[in-house]
Amino acid sequence: MPLESGTLYGTMAGSMIIHAAFPILVAVLISTIPGMTLPTKVILFLVIGAFCSFLTQFGMLTILQTSSCSGVKSYKSIFAGAGIGGVVTAALTAVPLYIEPLRLVVSQLFATHHSLLTPKMREINDIITHAAQSISNPDHPTDFSNVAELETGTTALTPEQYEDQTVKEMMMGAAYFSAFAGAYGVAMGSMVSATVCPPVAKTT
Repeated sequence: MPLESGTLYGTMAGSMIIHAAFPILVAVLISTIPGMTLPTKVILFLVIGAFCSFLTQFGMLTILQTSSCSGVKSYKSIFAGAGIGGVVTAALTAVPLYIEPLRLVVSQLFATHHSLLTPKMREINDIITHAAQSISNPDHPTDFSNVAELETGTTALTPEQYEDQTVKEMMMGAAYFSAFAGAYGVAMGSMVSATVCPPVAKTT
């Protein structure tokens, strides 16, 4: 039995919206866990995202099969389709998590990327700040505390600030890629889950 195009497009759109929200929720969750290294955060991003994607794909494909087949005919096929969708989502979500240029293509649409404040820049920053505080007129102090901005042409961040920025950029990049993965995953999964629909009897 052919898929109902209206239901297919509706479930793809719904999956796309939900998948765009996953990375934001995961980023908020990760930010509440202290002492976690960046590589661990990335792995957690992928694991939680893939699990949530599987559940979403399972729900969307169940709706799709119910509509197209007049009821659920095979949870096994839905499970298989959701598994395919989950793998697709994990693969595409990994792209912005591990490939910085592709991540920045998306994140810089919403926020400016700042460079890392290197140890040498921090040393220069501390020296000039101390000198400025020593010679500045108390009535008209000169602010040299942001010398890193003068050195790089943009605000430089400490390692801690840079890691926080990286997590936010991952969130934005992952949301973009995950959204398309969610829609594409339903489309791929539907080719598996809808094959169990019984054929429509032809009337003569």
